[in-house]
Amino acid sequence: MTPFVHLSVHTEYSIVDGLVKVPELAERVRALNMPAVAITDLTRLFGLVKFHDACHTAGVKPIVGADMRFRAAGGPIGRCTLLAMTRAGYAELMKLVSEAWGKDGVNGVLPRERLLGNAGGLIALSGAESDVGRALLGGDLEQAATLADDWTRAFGDRFYLAARRIGRAADGRHLAAAVELAARRSLPVAATNDVRFLLREDFEAHEARVCIQDRRTLDDPRRPRDYTPEQYLRSAEEMAERFQDLPEALANTAEIAMRCNLEMALGTYHLPNFPAPAGESLEALLDRSAAQGLAERLAAEPALCADGEAAEGGGAEVDGGGGADGASGGVDGAGGAADGTDGAAADGSGAADAGG
Repeated sequence: MTPFVHLSVHTEYSIVDGLVKVPELAERVRALNMPAVAITDLTRLFGLVKFHDACHTAGVKPIVGADMRFRAAGGPIGRCTLLAMTRAGYAELMKLVSEAWGKDGVNGVLPRERLLGNAGGLIALSGAESDVGRALLGGDLEQAATLADDWTRAFGDRFYLAARRIGRAADGRHLAAAVELAARRSLPVAATNDVRFLLREDFEAHEARVCIQDRRTLDDPRRPRDYTPEQYLRSAEEMAERFQDLPEALANTAEIAMRCNLEMALGTYHLPNFPAPAGESLEALLDRSAAQGLAERLAAEPALCADGEAAEGGGAEVDGGGGADGASGGVDGAGGAADGTDGAAADGSGAADAGG
């Protein structure tokens, strides 16, 4: 049987859709004897740590990815899947996800050129909802080929056309056109199932979740039907039956899984290397900066003093010999407690020193 790996899975962290709980996903993949699985939440990486731990517990290889939304100048919003092959690719993916919600993005949508310009260490899957896919569905094979060339220049042999058979009316047309484009441009095709829930019987619960997100009711005749009951975590046998005429699309998913080898070092803190003045340790700089900041805030905000008086008045004193002392508490080296009753140490000498 041709091996198959799910490379398009939305979990509950996708917010707008996806009913899959990460621990249950890892256990289900293990039960189906699949070697690996990817999560590709929509412009989010929130589930990464839980996914990594759950997969390692289940003995399943985790593949980190995200569905990214993008827009070319004057064009509609498209969607592609990016998978991290290496640490460098993961860094690029984090950057893109952050920028999608920052100054370069608009509600999670990036300019298309940002994706093409940050392709290092990433694999791209282009399906029916991408710019290439929309051109194929529109019958414009030449335009689709031109767009695919752009992606190939950016990603090289890490660009794949994604194909699915999930019961949507356009699936057959897109697949046929994608195979024709793949033959014309020597592009690989990868099968996906756009997973949104684990079991077929979870479809109605997923529809309810989508309705809550969209503020609609299940019986609303005008609500979009964007999902089908086929978008569950199919077994490799089921996928082989669906793509028996295109076994290479299944084999390519296993190839992609082998190419993705991101190693995560969890449980280790990576603090920034903050520059300290020559001859001063980071600890001493922190102590001095904290004491200086405390002095400035007490001087500027009399209400912060325990008795409500100004820092330079009778109720609070900031100097090198005493402490920022209110009615009963103080910032000194003797108290040693982080509360307003017994005091908190602000520097190594036992004083919140403002230099006076």
